[in-house]
Order: sequence, then structure tokens, then C-alpha cells
Amino acid sequence: MVIAALLLLASDWTIDPARSKVVVHVYKKGAAKAFLHDHEMVPDHWGGKISFDPAHPETTSVDLTFQADSLHDQETALSENDRKKVDEETRKNVLEVEKYPTIELKADKLTREKTDALEGKLEGTLTLHGQTHPVSVPVSAAVEGSELHAHGKAPLKQTDFGIKPISKALGTIQVKDGVDVEFELVATPATGGGAR
Repeated sequence: MVIAALLLLASDWTIDPARSKVVVHVYKKGAAKAFLHDHEMVPDHWGGKISFDPAHPETTSVDLTFQADSLHDQETALSENDRKKVDEETRKNVLEVEKYPTIELKADKLTREKTDALEGKLEGTLTLHGQTHPVSVPVSAAVEGSELHAHGKAPLKQTDFGIKPISKALGTIQVKDGVDVEFELVATPATGGGAR
């Protein structure tokens, strides 16, 4: 069982960004959507920690921080030049990274769906584009060797955080308000007495 295995391991974990992945899926819309592509925005600079108390799994916490200007489009159907244009548009007109340089997820409660597994919804807040709002993030985790692996996918609306979805050419080129944030995290036991 996951919980039984975690009892034998560290309660504080450091996420390994090099072996983890976070993708923001942005979807096309508008009259010209047949000629457009969706986007997969991936951060280059980010990190975080996970804390877990086997006696109180409901207090599981996750703390992630992303550098907003490190998000880059990884959509392979686009040319490198087009991806750079998307990156520039995202930094300047969507995320406004000079005003709001960081994105932060802070969750401090796990509502479990199964009593014998680390699975359910993480409850906390997301700070994005200078606004902080409650979020509920579906997550499933498992122990593999001495590592903690977690994955999930959560929907977000750009307008909930004061972001105006891109719309050009009188609305013929647009992206949907709703995006999906998909993640696969790999964490290792923190050293030196706790996660950093």
C-alpha cells in the first residue's frame, strides 16, 4: 500500500525539475482555427517541495514556484520562429512577466478518495498574474523505490486571474479561455532535515 510504504520514507521531499514535467495546454478557437495549432507551454525554471505526514495524510502540502518568463511553447507542429513569437506574445501580453514574474501554487490539504492511497484533490491557492485564488488539483501519487511520483491534470480559466485570452484579426485567431495544466512530478527525500 502507498501509505504503508511512505511510513518508511522521508516525510519531506524535493521535486526534481529535470525529471518532472509541467505542461500548460492552450487550445485554439475562432474562425481560422483549422489553420492554427494548440500550444504546449512548458516552464524551464521552476521547483518545489512536498511534505507528507503519514499520521495525517490530509495535511499533505505542496509548494511550487515558477518563473513566468521561462514558459516556452513546445508545440512541435510550429516552426522554431513561430514558437518564439508565441513565447514573446505570452510574456508581454498574456502573463505580463515584468509586472508578475512568478507563479506560485501553495496547497496544504489533501482530500483523499481512497483511505489506503495518496490520491484525491489538493486544496490550496494559485497566484498567477498578480491574483491569488483557491484551486482544487486532482492528484495521484505512488512510491517507486525511494522516490515519490505524482501526476494529475487541472483545468483553469485565464479570465479568473485577470488574463485576457489572445484574440486577433477581429476574432478569427483566438485561444480558449480554459487551459489544462498537466503535471508529472518526481520527488526525492529532502536532505538536511527537511525539504527546501
